[in-house]
Amino acid sequence: MRLYGMMLLAALAGTVMADDANLQKKDILLYEPCESLKSDNPGIKISDSIKIEAQGKYGKAYRIERRTLNAMANGDFAQKESDSWVYRDNAVWQPSGGIGNSSCLKISGGDVSAPLTGLKPGSANAFSFYAKNADPAAEASVSVSWESGGKQNSIVQDRKLGNDFERIMLPLTAETDSGTVVISVKGAVVIDDAQLDKGVGFFNSYAPPGQRRGCDIIEIPVNGKYFSPEKGAFSCWINVPWLNPEIAGDSVCTFFGVTNAETKIKRWGATSIFGVCGIPKQPSDKLAGTVNAYTVDAENRIIGASENLANLKLDGGPWHLCVVNWELKNGKMQFAMYLDGDKLKISKEQPFGPCKVPISITVGYCNGGYLNGLLDDFAIFNRPLTEAEIMYIYKSDKPLSAMLK
Repeated sequence: MRLYGMMLLAALAGTVMADDANLQKKDILLYEPCESLKSDNPGIKISDSIKIEAQGKYGKAYRIERRTLNAMANGDFAQKESDSWVYRDNAVWQPSGGIGNSSCLKISGGDVSAPLTGLKPGSANAFSFYAKNADPAAEASVSVSWESGGKQNSIVQDRKLGNDFERIMLPLTAETDSGTVVISVKGAVVIDDAQLDKGVGFFNSYAPPGQRRGCDIIEIPVNGKYFSPEKGAFSCWINVPWLNPEIAGDSVCTFFGVTNAETKIKRWGATSIFGVCGIPKQPSDKLAGTVNAYTVDAENRIIGASENLANLKLDGGPWHLCVVNWELKNGKMQFAMYLDGDKLKISKEQPFGPCKVPISITVGYCNGGYLNGLLDDFAIFNRPLTEAEIMYIYKSDKPLSAMLK
């Protein structure tokens, strides 16, 4: 049995490798390695507000997020006095020593508290701050608790800090319209760049209080060079918090969208051609949210694939491969969505067509919804991928550019 199993694995591996020969450069309409905000593809516009993260699936990655408005007053400690933070004698404002040698708050034992107001009862919120050990010769740690509606929850307990700033991220559920974050310190600690993101259970990049980033978006020309609504495939690696069915949010998380020339929404789908998105768990809903892909024809016939996040059995790592195939053949649309190779496979076929004409093609954002996470190694193909090709991409330790013949 063991020998038979080894032979079977070898045969399957050979099949995948043989089918891999079909992955060729000519099959790709668009490929972005997510290493730079300057694209090598003509006409592609990548917004400057997108962050580039050093740790991607392969090399670097794009951080694409909901436009951030930091609701934490004086989170950058730009002034000595603050009505938001409640300082004790152990906390001293410093004009330098923070991130980028900016102003910061140094705490020597004891605690400080930050009252948070204007929250929606029952809503999800994300609070974060950066902290480091202020005295390399001694140890330092932080503990954090959240008080709201007469309830007190310990969120972080004696987290040891190093000599470099690290971001401490805390999902908070508000029992009432307000609450208080209490940061307790052992040793000497410097904190900086505190941020409150209301209405989400995941975290955006730091923004100075009262300042909003521009729209994180990748715009693709609608000249037919990079996308066809009749046939193709979309592939990308994502690292997103909302795939966790326990993490709540209040907005759709879109990472690929194509819209048409309709100007008035008569019913859902009237302005849509294609979309790939996630819907996080809603704070007040027992359902865990969904991951979805869909396409819509000119007669508003919709074919899609959707799965509840609680049913996903994905790999334990942070990065996940998403592939969507579509092909209109003999009046029917063949449509499929894959996550992590064969960990999730949804395939459908139904009458479809004619297709709409795109007026907008975007990655990372569409109709107010952001990816809200990291994106790496995305591509649009001129044909559907075979399951063997999808598995080969999924199992490879190399970016797509290194697999092509």
